[in-house]
Order: sequence, then structure tokens, then C-alpha cells
Amino acid sequence: MAEIDSIGKFFKKRADKDGHNYILLGDMNVMTPGDETMKALKRQKFILPADLTHDKNDLR
Repeated sequence: MAEIDSIGKFFKKRADKDGHNYILLGDMNVMTPGDETMKALKRQKFILPADLTHDKNDLR
């Protein structure tokens, strides 16, 4: 989770400074809406698509 927190902090600080929006793409290994990876993204105020905030266990 340290990597996700670091990336999130970096982009939040940069966005606050320059007023731009950033899109972060990648495999973050988010398994469920409540797992630690998702929490790390939310701690940094990332806006997540609705599809990522619902449990998709039925699709795995």
C-alpha cells in the first residue's frame, strides 16, 4: 500500500499546486471496494468510477 499512498500523495500535491486534473491508469490490484488498495486511493481523494466502487465478485 505504500506505493499507492506515495503515488496518490504525489498527484494530489501536484493537482493542488497547478490546478490540473490527473488520470491514474494501471493495475492497482483492487479486489473489492473495501480492500486496502481502494482505501489508499480514497485517502488521497481520488475520484473513482462507480464501476470500481461496487463489488464485482460475481464477474470473477
